[in-house]
Amino acid sequence: DFTLAVGQWPVVKEKVRNLESAESFLRAAAEKGATLCVLPEMFQTPYELTLLRSSAEGSEGPTLKRLRSVTRELKLFVVAGTFCEKRQDDYYNSAFVLDPDGEILGVHRKIHLFDVALESVNVKESTVLTPGDRPLVVETPFCRLGVCVCYDARFPDVFRYFESQGVEAVAIPAAFSQTTGTAHWHLLMRSRAVDYQVYLAAACPAPNHESSY
Repeated sequence: DFTLAVGQWPVVKEKVRNLESAESFLRAAAEKGATLCVLPEMFQTPYELTLLRSSAEGSEGPTLKRLRSVTRELKLFVVAGTFCEKRQDDYYNSAFVLDPDGEILGVHRKIHLFDVALESVNVKESTVLTPGDRPLVVETPFCRLGVCVCYDARFPDVFRYFESQGVEAVAIPAAFSQTTGTAHWHLLMRSRAVDYQVYLAAACPAPNHESSY
């Protein structure tokens, strides 16, 4: 048995405040005995396409540097939500997995980019981001963990891959819109759990009513 913590808070425009929120969550989770923590999608900058590239960092940037230090101090496994990762000339929606030594176990780069036009939601991630090429599976002392991001969860082949790899739990950093979330969030997460007999830990930011998304 192990304790898993899922973090949620409103993401604001000041990156340093979002990193403080992430650290505060990790410290509170560790105090309650958590050994694995999952942060939301785009936890360090609001989920607005016009802001993503200006907030982008590499794997040696301040976001991961701070989180690696905290995970090392608290001895946690952390699915570091996602942030916009700059990698050479490309930008990815990336979830890094950290171990209790602060080392990077792996990174999942969102495969299925959210290009959707509805009356109340109009987003085209592909104008800013590059897709990843495969789901992430990592070994932990307590389970084999799969990681995907938000829109990836709508595609059964991702979970068929997890099933083929013997995954026991899946972490899903996400930022569902209020429109699609109200309609499908619980339905989709429960369906994936039942269909593939895995535990799901899905982390979505709290609403920010000043955001355009």
